[in-house]
Amino acid sequence: MKETNYRRLCSTKTVSAVNDNFPRPTILVHKWDTVFVNIHDRGKYGITIHW
Repeated sequence: MKETNYRRLCSTKTVSAVNDNFPRPTILVHKWDTVFVNIHDRGKYGITIHW
């Protein structure tokens, strides 16, 4: 993740983006699938990710 500028409705904000995407990409899985997610926080501030 890294911080990037996001513009919407004539307003620009700094947001955390995944692979330069905001909103973040959707992870699609099925019941009983095993998923491993590696995250590298490259932003200025530590963040919490809610699943």
